[in-house]
Amino acid sequence: MIQLPNNCRLSKISVYPSNWKTTKASLKVTWRIVYRFYDDNLGLQKQIRKQGMNELEDLKERQDATKAILEMKSRY
Repeated sequence: MIQLPNNCRLSKISVYPSNWKTTKASLKVTWRIVYRFYDDNLGLQKQIRKQGMNELEDLKERQDATKAILEMKSRY
């Protein structure tokens, strides 16, 4: 779990396909970043899916976009 301010937290962040960093990663499948957001103040939990990198048709560009999204999330 990633602890956030205000009594909130994130689960482990997962990327699909799991081989997204390799040259064998398929551009034919839908890439996504998935994690759960928990707000313990409100007793709320929500699954978050990011898929913005799928509009990119080049493997290197898609990998770079995925890395950028993950870097933004790691700032928490």
